[in-house]
Amino acid sequence: MPNTFSPNFPATTDQFVGFVVFWFISTPFLWLRPEKFKIPFLIVCLWCGIGMLAWMIWAVTTAKGVGPLWDAGENIPSGSAWGTSWLIMAGINQTLGGIAAGITNGSDFSRYSRGRTPYMVGTITSCVITSVIVSLVGLVTTASGQKLYGEIYWNPPDLLMRMMDNGNGSSKARAGVFFLAAGFAFTAMFENICGNAVSGGIDLAGLFPRYINIRRGAIITFVAAWVVQPWQLINRATTFIAVLSSFSVFLAPIIGIMACDYFLLRKRRIRLRFFISAFVFYVLNKILPVLDMDQIDPIDLYGTFTEAEAKRAGVVPLDDSPILRGVSGGRSTEHVVIHAEKDVLATPQYCINIAQRAIEDL
Repeated sequence: MPNTFSPNFPATTDQFVGFVVFWFISTPFLWLRPEKFKIPFLIVCLWCGIGMLAWMIWAVTTAKGVGPLWDAGENIPSGSAWGTSWLIMAGINQTLGGIAAGITNGSDFSRYSRGRTPYMVGTITSCVITSVIVSLVGLVTTASGQKLYGEIYWNPPDLLMRMMDNGNGSSKARAGVFFLAAGFAFTAMFENICGNAVSGGIDLAGLFPRYINIRRGAIITFVAAWVVQPWQLINRATTFIAVLSSFSVFLAPIIGIMACDYFLLRKRRIRLRFFISAFVFYVLNKILPVLDMDQIDPIDLYGTFTEAEAKRAGVVPLDDSPILRGVSGGRSTEHVVIHAEKDVLATPQYCINIAQRAIEDL
């Protein structure tokens, strides 16, 4: 594909077309509820994981071992002001910076967990075990690629393109590169949807709950990708490094401070009475009171609580909640029929609110 962009534009025509195709393929998945992501995520993770392992096995077998990169050891410039220990600490800091955004958004998805143990197992597996395995596979594949092609390719797409060129575009080369690239692309797509679009949607829904729900917020966040111009981040090294550094410089130290403060200093005990802010907040709400501030929903509409938690909170669990039998756009609100297994007093206006929320969720 010929490049029709100017040399000053930080992307080529084929790269920009790839971004457009990626964006449009990703968009329909924004209509999925977060709790429905399990099966698509399972498929793409298996696809990508098996593809990476197959790629590593192929590279090691074809090269008959790993290249000199594997045994290169440390290579610190003589004029460097930093020793090995400080470089290791810098690597740890950069690693935390890379996953800090995901850690920050962890609470958005931990609420979908059935308990503490599954969430902890999933977090440790993804952040520690999987990261180590992926790094090892990447290092072995890159070292074998160095032995095959005489160059070091740290970026997987670059190595895939070299495989295409080396195979002269044969059917085997095209098939192998296609399945590997598709696995990486779909994995990146779902990671982008979950970690960026949905998380942004949850944040926007929290800021403007009256006008924006999670789905609308995710769509707004996804459209904002055009404003961010990701091709600037990928193809300009200085910008890319600056973005990564911004995460590691701020978020990684903050996480360290918060972990030390919570686990070591406070020993997981937190007093929730912050006196000055509480007093100011109380006075402001007395001067400008919020209507119905002391009211709660009598029904757990979104299945937030377990049955025991709902009982403690004084609300009807979702399984025992009123069932919306029918809502017709052409009929008046009096035709909204609500039936409850328990005695729940619901005003006409409350019935209307339930109907409106049901329509929005649909």
